[in-house]
Amino acid sequence: MRKYFAIVGAFLLLGLSGCGKDEQDNSSYNLSVQQSEETIGLEENSSIEQETTDNFDNNTMQVYSEAHPLVDYDTVDELLSDACALVKVEVLQANSENVRNYIYTSYDMKVVDVLYGTVDADGDTINVNMPGGTVQGEKAQEMLSEVTEGKNAGDLSGINQIVSDGNTDRLLSVGDEAYLFLMKESETSFAVVGEYRGEMLLENGKVYFDSCIIRFKDGITTHGLENGSMVESEFIEAINELIYKDS
Repeated sequence: MRKYFAIVGAFLLLGLSGCGKDEQDNSSYNLSVQQSEETIGLEENSSIEQETTDNFDNNTMQVYSEAHPLVDYDTVDELLSDACALVKVEVLQANSENVRNYIYTSYDMKVVDVLYGTVDADGDTINVNMPGGTVQGEKAQEMLSEVTEGKNAGDLSGINQIVSDGNTDRLLSVGDEAYLFLMKESETSFAVVGEYRGEMLLENGKVYFDSCIIRFKDGITTHGLENGSMVESEFIEAINELIYKDS
């Protein structure tokens, strides 16, 4: 899905049944998953651990999984230095798919403004792929079949929806606006720098930062984050200060 890695691992352990009477009485399923990812251009592989539980009503299975940034970003400067563009977008369409037992969402987004760089796209609409999302109905059952193949998983017929949050509560929905630090993924699509670290939701005139992004560069002292957010006009001003600081 993204050019800088391909997930090649398989689910190793399934613990949704036979874990004791108490767990059965609570209708609670637990699934520990080990996936490995092969990152193109890197010599070492990293692993992704997933844990799956039901959502109390037995109709929804939650998949908690960490979205792995290639770099441990903690400032806006670092995101900007690795981005080909910083854009303001509006989500037009979202489509989640099961990709090798891992959920990704493909977004069609309208480019509202470009603060930095250029976006090579047809018209003002771009495609952006991000981890996390929701699969339901036949897609959910197909994913369950893949995950539980050859395992004694118990009765999963009641589960009709699987949700992956990508270890974040920042999944975008149709109609949302956000600032995205983009990197080119393919000829026709983009990814977000640092995954969700490079996604900043715009709501009620404020830009909301990922909790891992704690500041701008120390040299920019007039702009601070209050409860992880910043007024949009101040965000734009701070970005322009970064872009033109050496000019």
